[in-house]
Amino acid sequence: MSDQWPKIYVPVCSLKPDSGNCFAAFRNWYHVKGVCKEFIYGGCGGNRNNFQTREECERKCVVCNLPSETGPCRMRLERWFYDNGVCKKFVYGGCAGNDNRFETLNACQRACTIERRYP
Repeated sequence: MSDQWPKIYVPVCSLKPDSGNCFAAFRNWYHVKGVCKEFIYGGCGGNRNNFQTREECERKCVVCNLPSETGPCRMRLERWFYDNGVCKKFVYGGCAGNDNRFETLNACQRACTIERRYP
């Protein structure tokens, strides 16, 4: 991939399930519309919407679909949350809230998207 092409961040959890190009038969999990579902993975290739356990799928994909949540405390910490295809800033109070909360834009993008470069 060329570094001169623009970066496009693709939501990991909205990728269509891809069984890959090998012929094993692993029962893996993918995310679609707020739930994690089982599918047969061939063992190689495919994409990142592919998890070995339901728990791993939910931890990654359900978290990225939670709303931003400031929490009850009154600190004013700049944080990032994932919202409908893009990471956005919000003010976090410093306690409670939910796990759709990242310290940096980069951390949010790593958790909830994949980077691709297109001409």
